[in-house]
Amino acid sequence: MTVIVAPPYLTDEARRDWDLLQEPTGRVRAFDPDQAGLLPEPARRWLLHAVAPGTPLLRAVVLSTHGTIRLNGWRDFRAQQVLAPLKGYVWTADTRLGLLPVRGFDRYRAGAGELRWKSLDEREAVASVPVDGEEHEVRLTVAADGRLERVTVPRWGNPDRGACRRHLFGVECLDELTFDGFTVPGRVRAGWWPGTPLWEEGELVRFTIDDAVYR
Repeated sequence: MTVIVAPPYLTDEARRDWDLLQEPTGRVRAFDPDQAGLLPEPARRWLLHAVAPGTPLLRAVVLSTHGTIRLNGWRDFRAQQVLAPLKGYVWTADTRLGLLPVRGFDRYRAGAGELRWKSLDEREAVASVPVDGEEHEVRLTVAADGRLERVTVPRWGNPDRGACRRHLFGVECLDELTFDGFTVPGRVRAGWWPGTPLWEEGELVRFTIDDAVYR
């Protein structure tokens, strides 16, 4: 299996995480739709829409994306991300401020995790994910046909320039693409306060997925 080489500007620690998180999944099982039977209805509907029967349940993916990011105005950027849910991620991106190239990354790894679901209504379900001893509630909004429409979480920050506290953060999911049996949002808008009147002010990034390599 081909290894996706880490961008050269990562630190040694981030490069180690990049390699560890994209290690191939061991003892791969195929997806059986009956496995979704005990989930809340919105989560079940989304999973059956997103994963084709018989798809190998690989646990990590390397995403390549491009889009625009708000840094003193909207700037074009390209990014790569290795993502292993409940284990960690490394996100890398590069853009330009005028003639100046800007490169950066964000990473997280080694927090213990598990997943618990509850249903809110026919369109929304909440996954409770304990990481590093703290509960994080992830809310999914799912269309009647199973398409993922929105994902939100409470996130620490001060987007209103006040004291740091938890604010609504999330993504709006647009279009869809399928890679190796997994159907994912093809275009995404992300930022503070999605689905509220403050969304236009809080939007931070818009991107399109160019490729997804599952591991």
